[in-house]
Amino acid sequence: MASRSRAVLAVLLLSSGLLAGCQGDVAPERWADSVCVSVRTWQVKVGQLTKNAQDSMATAKNPHEAQQSLLGLLGGAETASETARATVVGAGVPDVDRGSQFADQLAKAIAAARDAYGKARRSIAGLPTTEDKPFYDGVTSAMETLKQEYQPESANPAKLDSPELKKAFTTAQSCQNS
Repeated sequence: MASRSRAVLAVLLLSSGLLAGCQGDVAPERWADSVCVSVRTWQVKVGQLTKNAQDSMATAKNPHEAQQSLLGLLGGAETASETARATVVGAGVPDVDRGSQFADQLAKAIAAARDAYGKARRSIAGLPTTEDKPFYDGVTSAMETLKQEYQPESANPAKLDSPELKKAFTTAQSCQNS
């Protein structure tokens, strides 16, 4: 009986937590601040990974070394994207008209980036590294697909169509110079 009561209590607590997240109870400025920190951290991480991969690719002696550099970039970008998505979800729902829709839209855009990086990573991981031409043709194809599937502008929080959020993004300290 006690375990059943605990199970019911756990369900009630979980439900109340989920409902609280849907109410849009986060001030727009606070939400914008959290989102800007997350997105900026994500952009910096992907930029660092890109630079590291470019440096490694410049000295790669064979397709296997190039593959390892690209896998580091794409795997790191995939992980950084998931971290950013989870942080945006954790920021809650802004207390604005259609706040839930905007929070979901941004999280989905970052998830699309994560998925595109993951797909490119899996494609490159599956390429044979014994011959240059097939490997580099496969890399070109994987990167073209990545460019098609990931549209950076869709993950730009300042592009959300909400006057209240536009104002919040303009005034939040962490959103300056984004």
